[in-house]
Amino acid sequence: MEVSNLDKGHRIGNFHNYYQFNPPCNRLDVLQQSGLLKYIQSALCSRKEEYGDDMEMSDKNSVGYCDLGCNEGDLTLAVSQALASSTSKGQMSLHSLGLDIDKELIRRAMKKTQIYFGGESEFGKSNTCNTLDVKFQPCNLINEIEHLSVSHNFLKHIGKERFDLISIFSTTMWIHIHAGDDGLVSFLRRLCSMTEYILIEPQPSHCYGRVNVRLRKMNRPEEDISTTRLKIRSNIEAEIDRILCECNFTRVDVNQGRSSEIVSKWKRNLQLYRRMDR
Repeated sequence: MEVSNLDKGHRIGNFHNYYQFNPPCNRLDVLQQSGLLKYIQSALCSRKEEYGDDMEMSDKNSVGYCDLGCNEGDLTLAVSQALASSTSKGQMSLHSLGLDIDKELIRRAMKKTQIYFGGESEFGKSNTCNTLDVKFQPCNLINEIEHLSVSHNFLKHIGKERFDLISIFSTTMWIHIHAGDDGLVSFLRRLCSMTEYILIEPQPSHCYGRVNVRLRKMNRPEEDISTTRLKIRSNIEAEIDRILCECNFTRVDVNQGRSSEIVSKWKRNLQLYRRMDR
């Protein structure tokens, strides 16, 4: 999977003006109004009390968050800030990692962290309970060796075996298109081995067709998005749910059965899954 400016983001999702038409507040508002953000904050802050002496001190005080397909980092930074501003009974350090295949977008994200942590924004300031560190790194998420290497190096640096939370906002379709059914399944299983919680917003099946419409308008080569090749595409959200549940994860119901669907501004389902053997 190669990055080309000629595709303007329509081949692999690396839109260079993404947050101009879909700012972080669009998803943060949904996370807050649905109760998902409050649930995640509570779950991450309770790890110290829940595990007690069964955890090493470095692991007990560290929370690891990874945002996959982070673009130029605006949403990663916003979610990190929201998580770090939560109330905890003891000192905790939030360590966030944003990964994206586009090196230019990562360069922009790194520049933003320098501004935020350099005192020009409220974002860089720690509160009375938590400290915050955010890093960005280029990574091809389809390449299993590269993805595992980058992730494990980061986890080793912060003294953890797994992330506490991994988020995947509108990234699964691009992985599916370029890695096929087997590649997407492998990717999702890999995530399950690396985290305690997964926050996922998959693109529904009808979004796939728009990829070639846009590429065609730019006279760019099209992708094979047929259901003959991508067999699980027609029911992709249910298939992703099935794969995650087969990996011993279960969907978190913050609405207590009143409604299982939490929908973003673009009418995409936003779901939180937790590891069942925690």
